[in-house]
Amino acid sequence: MSGSQMRRTNGKEGGGGKDLQVLQNEYKHMQVNRNAFANESELVLRKQQTTLNKLRAENETLKTDVARLQTRSMTRPINSFEQSQLDKLYQELDKYSCLVEAEKAK
Repeated sequence: MSGSQMRRTNGKEGGGGKDLQVLQNEYKHMQVNRNAFANESELVLRKQQTTLNKLRAENETLKTDVARLQTRSMTRPINSFEQSQLDKLYQELDKYSCLVEAEKAK
C-alpha cells in the first residue's frame, strides 16, 4: 500500500503531519510539566528533610536537658519552678517526638 493510499484509508489525506505535530507539542509540554513537578517535589522533600533534621536535633537537646534535670533532681529535691520547667520540657519532648513520628510515617 502506498503512502497516498494509507492517507486515504485513514480518512485524513495530508492531515497526518498536523496530528503528529500536535502530538509532539503535547509530548514536549508533558515533559516540561513532568520536569517542573519533579523539581518541585525535590524541593519539598529537601525542605521536609531539613525540618526533620532540625526537629531531631532539638529532640536530642531536649532529651539531654531532661536527663540533666532528672539527674540533678535525684541528688536534691527540686523546687516548684524547676518542676514546672521539667514539666514543660516533657511536654515539648512529647510534642517533638510526635512530629518526628508523623514525618517518619509520611
